[in-house]
Amino acid sequence: MAGKGSGKGSGGRRRKPRRMHFGGRVVLRHGLENRFWQDLYHLSMTASWPRFLGAWGAAFLLGNLVFSVLYHLVPGCIANLNPPFADWRPGDQRVFVCDVRKAAAELGWAPRVSVVSGTEKLYRWVEGHASLFAGIG
Repeated sequence: MAGKGSGKGSGGRRRKPRRMHFGGRVVLRHGLENRFWQDLYHLSMTASWPRFLGAWGAAFLLGNLVFSVLYHLVPGCIANLNPPFADWRPGDQRVFVCDVRKAAAELGWAPRVSVVSGTEKLYRWVEGHASLFAGIG
């Protein structure tokens, strides 16, 4: 039997309507429960900037805290990743040549290192790191 106190979860009491103000008008809200997760999008869109940014920051920190705990539970799970390198493919670019005249003309840019000096530095670096190039044909 539907009567005054038969609403679900009302404990035999009927809730009072809540007064809400919209554009100078008073609206009475009947029968809606106040649940936090009911309309998260609405809450985020109507929250003040400090509250919204605070909630976003708290979610960011919580996510990083979970990641940090997982990282410390398994030491070296990320730091020791060594991705495998495959052989050269037919479409790979082994040499790169560029012309900086357009950048110089339109932007007034000039390289700080000359071609000769840069080539010498590159050659010395490759000599010092020859083991990196041992498998390249």
